[in-house]
Amino acid sequence: MLELVGATRAYIRLPFILEGAFMGLISSASAVGITYLLLQGVISFASSSSSSLILSSISIHFLNAWQILVICLVSTLIGAIGATICIGRMNTGW
Repeated sequence: MLELVGATRAYIRLPFILEGAFMGLISSASAVGITYLLLQGVISFASSSSSSLILSSISIHFLNAWQILVICLVSTLIGAIGATICIGRMNTGW
């Protein structure tokens, strides 16, 4: 039926797949950002508190740029795959 009005299945499904990929990217970027901010808060709190003697021997490093990029790419891919699976399960009757 869609072909009768000029819209192919791919034309209809692509926005949903792109939305899933975008949601994966936004969620991973916000998770990395929130984790970074919380880590900085814990480090600043620990350095100002009396437990800084214990934490001074611990080296805390955040993710490097490649690790953040891989996290964002994998979550984008997972979002696109999830949207594709959801589209495949839709019973549209076409």
